[in-house]
Amino acid sequence: MSSDLYQALKEDDSIRLLTLLPGSRGSPISCRLEEVRLSSKPEYMALSYTWGEPVLTNTISINGVSKGVRHNLYTALQYLRDTAQAQMLWIDALTINQDNIPERNQQVKLMNQIYEKSSRTVVWLREEKDSDRPALDLLHLCDLLENDDAISINEKYRCVADAIFWPETSTSDVIIDSLAGIFASDWFSRTWIIQEFTLPSQVILRCGDSTFRKEGLSLLCEAQNSPPADWAGLMQPLKQVIPLNTLRRMFWQERKLLSERQKLGGLGFLLHTTCRRFDTSEPRDCVYALLSLVNTPGSVLTPDYHLTTAQVFSAATRVSSEPSKLEVFYLLALSCRRPFSTLKQSLPSWVPDFSHRGPTHGRSLQKFNDIYCAGGKTSPAFSFSDDELTLTLKGKILDSVSTVLIGESPDKFESGFIKQWYGICSDFVNQSVNESGCYPSGESAQECWWRLAICDVHISLHKKYSRASSGFGSSYLDEAISDGAIMDESHLAEEPLRTRQVEYGLALDVLFSTAALCRTRKGYLGWVSPSAREDDIVCLFQGAAAPWLIRPRPDGTFLLISEAYIHGIMYGEALDWDDADWEDIRLS
Repeated sequence: MSSDLYQALKEDDSIRLLTLLPGSRGSPISCRLEEVRLSSKPEYMALSYTWGEPVLTNTISINGVSKGVRHNLYTALQYLRDTAQAQMLWIDALTINQDNIPERNQQVKLMNQIYEKSSRTVVWLREEKDSDRPALDLLHLCDLLENDDAISINEKYRCVADAIFWPETSTSDVIIDSLAGIFASDWFSRTWIIQEFTLPSQVILRCGDSTFRKEGLSLLCEAQNSPPADWAGLMQPLKQVIPLNTLRRMFWQERKLLSERQKLGGLGFLLHTTCRRFDTSEPRDCVYALLSLVNTPGSVLTPDYHLTTAQVFSAATRVSSEPSKLEVFYLLALSCRRPFSTLKQSLPSWVPDFSHRGPTHGRSLQKFNDIYCAGGKTSPAFSFSDDELTLTLKGKILDSVSTVLIGESPDKFESGFIKQWYGICSDFVNQSVNESGCYPSGESAQECWWRLAICDVHISLHKKYSRASSGFGSSYLDEAISDGAIMDESHLAEEPLRTRQVEYGLALDVLFSTAALCRTRKGYLGWVSPSAREDDIVCLFQGAAAPWLIRPRPDGTFLLISEAYIHGIMYGEALDWDDADWEDIRLS
């Protein structure tokens, strides 16, 4: 029973520490639990690990009381235990009364101090396998290199590359496969590890009896940016580790510059960076696990497990919008681009499901605010209801959808299918041309299609973006570019024409796989979410880069559907329309 082990903590900075008593590996585990104050500067290690399956498979003794623990923690304790000396540990599953919500709230608030003030944090990955040895040897080398101040950073990178890629390709494949096995550990996917890896001054990662330091892991991540080795094979194994290392670097560089911890790009930045890569069994922890990296004293957003997930995600969206008002549009776009889920159904339409792990749909138009300015260059104006269920933005109702063209998306550069789509979409464009042969904005059908097909954006082969008129230069609106990009014979084109065709095709590929072509009642054409319907409303929000699609609700509020590329109003043209005034638009 929890009451047999856990008494109410006496002070605001009180925590419990677990003394792991000596013993041989495999023998029963005995511990002592005691309350200490962080202000007394106790000496302890913090354990970072994954909880694993919610089955209490093993039993340990704490203060003479038997307590069930999960298998992964039990294994970690077996390896951490010394045969002669007691170990003082902080372990969340054992030192926090998980059945006491007020205590959980208070202890989560202290986690940044708990990890920062630990003598070191030990990361338990798992028991070592035979296949881990090549990777562990490499990581040990990285540790030694990182600790040697006599070697330049470029020489360190070269040594790492030589260890992986020299002398035989077969050897490098073994090392890469071995690294992939270690980095596939569940630990690297947890949201909580971001603070557990970032905050402590000393972090030791452990596979069985083998260890390596976070500095060595950091060197491996950063070496892959150096020439001359081909690091492509390592990108997949490192895909989860590199973002983690980048956040750690940013945090400590910022802390060094500012002398004290400030906002790490804001909560919104961290949510964008982490929500698709890191996971947690408790959805609210997608937010709570990040607060210690961004919160300043007195923040209104603190861990509270009495709140529902919808309340926490709504509050996180509000708080993320405070430092930079443009952040609200990035979060609205994220909400629209997340797959529809059971949890999403319980959220206001403008609130992202931060708990969904995986890719988002399409690309956000809001990040092109240096290209588009549909809502003008003024500052966004918005407010949140007291219950944080409604977001009110200053906006204009412009138009409504009359037709949505939805079909099977073509495979990448499958020319026959793309040509078929090209014909269908061209017919759709021609239907929007008035009697004078012009689109509502005054363009010809060909010019309209050219710009509409790529959202008037140039994507270079290096995936850099610019406005189409500057990116394509003299090739802008050239039919040889648009036609050649979708024809069977396009591979015969000579450079630089072929390069332009490929760049044009890159934009087509992005669009066809993520959007549906629509026509509005005023004759405009655009790209919207495939979930769009007839009579959905096209609106502008003050200060937004692109228009939005919303759907009326019976209570007078609107459901947020998606961003919209509406050709002819992306550069502020609709701001002066006489039939559209600024008004309050309430999203729910």
